[in-house]
Amino acid sequence: MIKLKSIYPIGIDFDDQDLYAVQLKKMGEGAAIREMVHQRLSHPPADMMDSDDSLGSILKEIIKKNHFRGKRILFNIPSEYVYTFPISFELENGRSIEEAIVQELKGYLSFTVNEAVIDYPSIQAVTKGETTKYKAIIVVVQRDKMGQYLNMLKQAGLSVEAVDFGLTSLIRLHRNLFDLSEKPVILCNIGNLESMLCIVTKDSILANRNVTWGIQPLLNSLKNNLELPDDNDQALSLLRNYGLRYEDHADHQNGVLSEDSTDDGQDRALYRVIFQVLAPYIDELINEFHQIIGYVRAETHETAFNEIFMYGQANSLLQLDKHLERRLNIPTRCVNPMTEKILSGDSILSDRAEEASSSLALGLAMRKGTWL
Repeated sequence: MIKLKSIYPIGIDFDDQDLYAVQLKKMGEGAAIREMVHQRLSHPPADMMDSDDSLGSILKEIIKKNHFRGKRILFNIPSEYVYTFPISFELENGRSIEEAIVQELKGYLSFTVNEAVIDYPSIQAVTKGETTKYKAIIVVVQRDKMGQYLNMLKQAGLSVEAVDFGLTSLIRLHRNLFDLSEKPVILCNIGNLESMLCIVTKDSILANRNVTWGIQPLLNSLKNNLELPDDNDQALSLLRNYGLRYEDHADHQNGVLSEDSTDDGQDRALYRVIFQVLAPYIDELINEFHQIIGYVRAETHETAFNEIFMYGQANSLLQLDKHLERRLNIPTRCVNPMTEKILSGDSILSDRAEEASSSLALGLAMRKGTWL
């Protein structure tokens, strides 16, 4: 009898100029990290396709020099090439769902449907009387953009098992961490220059949007206002150690710092200054939350959201979860997958808990491939 093996390919995700590669291995009844690599690129991936120091050469070297097994990979197509939007349609004249989606898409795309690779990770049938209407979340990638990456990876000697995208990678990771119910939850992955928000239930994706908001503008603002060095190290340290903690020290009625604080006067002043620098940028993120929440409430009449889960570089900003919970009145937590219990007994991450920014690569790496 032929026996099929389930093996974890290498999951590769790009975030601006950051490359993340993760591979799991089977461990008892679960999985553990075989290898995880984060490398800062000299340029965005799109600018490194045909250069002397090409993206393919870098990937090939990363896999060769580290403890990865095999050359089978999964990768998330960079978000700049991914178009995600909701559509609604009816099945008329005997059309199939696929035919109806293709017809509906003609009014959304700036290129022809023949040039598009189309997926619909969520579709719902809503019946009113004798009419059935379908709502779907559509993901589209231009075929030639995907082809560029596939050709580059093939030339590097890598075997692409599947092409994925950030939305499904984030949901896959979350499903491995937490149970989903009929009540919607909000998932957010904070990236370097761009972030993703989606609202999901056990059976459907209600909304998804990529927003031009990330951790780097916060670092830049701290460097400019506090005259810090050009590298991100000191600014990142301030985000992690001070962040939005000022709210816990301030009496919002009279603006006076609480007496039970154990910090000295200099620390208290720094908390205030950092909060004042960051607050305008945090307000932009809160506005993005209001927009996607407002959209879902208008579409579904859903008024209660179970929780907000913050992934990626959200862990770099101290007390972001508390601040969002205060402002949005929805329970919020920042999730570091490396400290959760989904990965069985592995010591490789004992001193690397801050690698939580690789959330999408980890979610991608959880997609197993089966072959002989």
